[in-house]
Amino acid sequence: MEPLVSIVSLTYNHEPFIRKALDGFIMQKTDFPFEVVIHDDASTDRTQEIIKEYEKEYPDIIKPIYQSVNQKSIGDGIVTRTAFAAAHGKYIALCEGDDFWTYERKLQEQIDFLEANPEYVMSFHDALVIHQNKEDKTETFRERFEQLQQRTTFNHKDVVNGWFMPTASMVYRNDLFDKWPDWFYKVYSGDYTLQLMISQHGLIKFHDNIWCTHLKHEGGVSQRTDLDSYRLNKRIYQLRKYIKHFDKEHRYGFSLTLLHLYRIKLKSKTNFYESINTRTHIVLLRIAIQPFYYCQQFSVSELKARILNNFQK
Repeated sequence: MEPLVSIVSLTYNHEPFIRKALDGFIMQKTDFPFEVVIHDDASTDRTQEIIKEYEKEYPDIIKPIYQSVNQKSIGDGIVTRTAFAAAHGKYIALCEGDDFWTYERKLQEQIDFLEANPEYVMSFHDALVIHQNKEDKTETFRERFEQLQQRTTFNHKDVVNGWFMPTASMVYRNDLFDKWPDWFYKVYSGDYTLQLMISQHGLIKFHDNIWCTHLKHEGGVSQRTDLDSYRLNKRIYQLRKYIKHFDKEHRYGFSLTLLHLYRIKLKSKTNFYESINTRTHIVLLRIAIQPFYYCQQFSVSELKARILNNFQK
């Protein structure tokens, strides 16, 4: 029987965490079949060895992809393309190898809701965050983000206004895109970009329950400080694509953020040509921001009326 849900999990050197992640998948109690597409990107620790233990015990569920050469070092997007191409379920659930689920009916409850409410394209839930590099300080997403304390339904505009969904909580419909745009594989934040793209197609449900744990640890990419320049350039690339790809009404906000990043880059150590290039981008963006502002504030008919009134004056 074909799986209704494909759980996609990306791993690399997750030996201390991977058992908890796999146990969280295996413990799910559902009335539908599901699979775990777990992609290991040539870990140098025992991650692959541990995955093979679970593959042997649960061959109908664990569908691993083992790399012998690290694909992320070869090029952007290879890991994501490979893993998601192998996921054939009607729904996709996400959980990386250093996060883990804590509620055995998490999948069942999320899928039940989505099956009963076709206007919703994704659901997510609260998560406990453990900061292992800060003496195991804990917080929840609901405590951190005020909007999660106020309502349980969100739309595309809410997502545009900022990130608030834990990746390990996401379950979404797998028929929303024929193919992802090529630029998607090169952005800085793939999970947030995915949330933006999904939310264009319908509503998002928030389940106000803590059903997973997100670990902040020294090995996590988000905790590394040696990637600052790399991150900055990736975020600039990402925002430039957002401005082109998403609705005009959101371009003003994206442009202000991009302008801020260009100014940060200008203050960093860049060579002469990079400095000139960045200054040029700032000038062009400042020229473009004004029409973006009006597109955000007024509808097309309102803009036409304002232009006509100004002309008649």
